[in-house]
Amino acid sequence: MAELQVTVLHNYALERFLRPEPTYEDGDWLRRVFDARVEADHVDAGGLAVALEVAYALTNSHPAELLVDARYRAQVAAYRAERLRSTSVGDVLVVGEAAYAVDRFGFAHLDRQPTWHDGCPGAEGTAR
Repeated sequence: MAELQVTVLHNYALERFLRPEPTYEDGDWLRRVFDARVEADHVDAGGLAVALEVAYALTNSHPAELLVDARYRAQVAAYRAERLRSTSVGDVLVVGEAAYAVDRFGFAHLDRQPTWHDGCPGAEGTAR
């Protein structure tokens, strides 16, 4: 069993809601909000797909309403303690050097890692 870190980036580009599809576009303002630790049977395309699905479900769960295995309850509680919104279309999940935008159905692989900030929109933060 392998443990993978999935970095959750919320998209704060308000103009995305004016697009026909509110998906991620290069240059959207992304904020790093959480680093999830998820388990996968193996580290390959199948394991990566599982990690993305678990991270998405984890960030859409509540402690009293889990959408993931109970072993993730503490991470769900930590995520919600930060008063973070659910992950949705246009947000980005990063596993290692691979980045994926949350799409209407599943995840879209990004050709390169996006730039993100550790901090709130409009505030000083570090960019990666």
